[in-house]
Amino acid sequence: MSGIEFNNASRIPSPNETVVRKRHTGTRPTSGASDFHDLLSSEINKGQGLKFSAHALSRMADRKIDISGENVRKIGQAVDDAARKGSQESLVLFNDVALIVSVRNRTVITAMDREQMKEQVITNIDSTVMIRE
Repeated sequence: MSGIEFNNASRIPSPNETVVRKRHTGTRPTSGASDFHDLLSSEINKGQGLKFSAHALSRMADRKIDISGENVRKIGQAVDDAARKGSQESLVLFNDVALIVSVRNRTVITAMDREQMKEQVITNIDSTVMIRE
């Protein structure tokens, strides 16, 4: 050799050698596993509701858009419908209000009233859901 040594080089077994590898079973140690499961379940259940981003809340206040109680439930159902169809970002039309919603995060990103809708080109959405009263 030329004096170069490869200390960490992997050796390729010859065709006649038997190689024993430790197989990963997919199970994890149980210590703390139930705590993690409980935390994950609570986060998933907490995510069932509809959230409003700070930006959306600001726009709703500025534009005097009031969405409460039963209307939030209807919008949540519209987001559920969009999720079942595989949507990621949706335009939800409700009365005179347009909401851009991150379906996978169940978060209203922004809100517009009829006046703002006239002047907007809405991009980066893959679905539109219309809520009828």
